[in-house]
Amino acid sequence: SPTIRLEDTTNTCVLLAYAQNSNARVGTYSDHDFKLDAGSTEAVHIRADNQKVIVGDTNSDAQFGVFRSSYNLAEFCNTNADAAGAEVALRKDSSSPADNDTLGILKFQGDNDAGQKTSYAYVLTKSTDVTDGTEDGDLEFHTRYNGTIAERLRIHSHGQLELKVPDANDALKITP
Repeated sequence: SPTIRLEDTTNTCVLLAYAQNSNARVGTYSDHDFKLDAGSTEAVHIRADNQKVIVGDTNSDAQFGVFRSSYNLAEFCNTNADAAGAEVALRKDSSSPADNDTLGILKFQGDNDAGQKTSYAYVLTKSTDVTDGTEDGDLEFHTRYNGTIAERLRIHSHGQLELKVPDANDALKITP
């Protein structure tokens, strides 16, 4: 296979670019991170120790982190001329699925006044019955109140709404 090899012999860092089996590959082939720069600034960082991909800042504890100083971080656009819209899927692929497995979580986080990353709310889904042909799933809404995050609303698989609030007098408020 045709190969381009760049090596920093001082630090034993090896970069290879090659074509093999109808695939083009570029990467580090040593125990070093892989970084892509744009405009002399690091744009993408792939860590060698855990394959984390970081776009923007390197301060992320997630497997895939995107950091930017403006509000629009990602866009998913379906350009088909049909009625289908863009779709984002959160999938749990388990070799042993079980009732009440958490399937996905969508978290809303920000800093508190001490500069600590805090989850203020999240939406969670559970597979309440994984039996083939009779599968059920619940959707839960969790919010933070007075420093504690807890489930406040659940939509059961059969459509029942369940409110869970600290004070029964605050269970439902309808305003014009």
